[in-house]
Amino acid sequence: MMRLTCTTMLRCARILRAVFGPEFAPRSLFSMKSTVIQIAFLLCSPLYLAAQSAEEYFEKGRTYHTGEGEEQDIGKALQYYKEALKRNGELYAALYNSGLIYHGRTEYATAQTLFIKAAKAAVKMGEDADRYGAMARNGLGSTYQKLEKKTQAEKQFSIAKRMYPTFVEAHYTHINLLILQERSGEARKALAVAEKLAPSARYGKFKSRLRTEEKRQAQDGIDGVGGIIVFVVLVLLYSLFLRRRAQQKT
Repeated sequence: MMRLTCTTMLRCARILRAVFGPEFAPRSLFSMKSTVIQIAFLLCSPLYLAAQSAEEYFEKGRTYHTGEGEEQDIGKALQYYKEALKRNGELYAALYNSGLIYHGRTEYATAQTLFIKAAKAAVKMGEDADRYGAMARNGLGSTYQKLEKKTQAEKQFSIAKRMYPTFVEAHYTHINLLILQERSGEARKALAVAEKLAPSARYGKFKSRLRTEEKRQAQDGIDGVGGIIVFVVLVLLYSLFLRRRAQQKT
């Protein structure tokens, strides 16, 4: 026979009250034998599982995802997120976090789908819609970048920056993309905007890389000018050689 502790009965009372109505108050657990039987039955039935909300499944998944209160287990986190999405397919937090997991697993096609859904779900987030929308767009842009869809990636980073100008991560990923594409001039402009709208010490690595690139370009310019000068000198010497030969023949 199942043994019910006081804590378990109180928890079940809350579930019963949510499912059946306010008449199932915690005090009835101690005064009505039939209520105890109902609780025991509820714990073993599908009704108990169905009573769990999408948010509760998400929160359980989050604890496994972050390792807060549970030993970190990404696989379990993903399973709880899936259960949450079965109950609410537009739950932004579960969509976004699932996208992060699949991105980390290099399953970029699945991550792309989840970030797109998260971006749509963010519209319903009230006053935080722009912030969460920017996060989803940035995740989508990073996914496109991994899929070698650089133009689409840059578009999503730009949208994220427009939606939430103080979002450091969107500025960071956009600058990084520009540097990887050797678009140093655009990267410097983007960095200047980022430092004004969303200051962060994280940009320091970009400053170093851009200084190195500037030195390389300056050296290339010097080498290029030197090469032109050498070429001109050689042409002049050859011209003089041909003129002397012509004079000697005459």
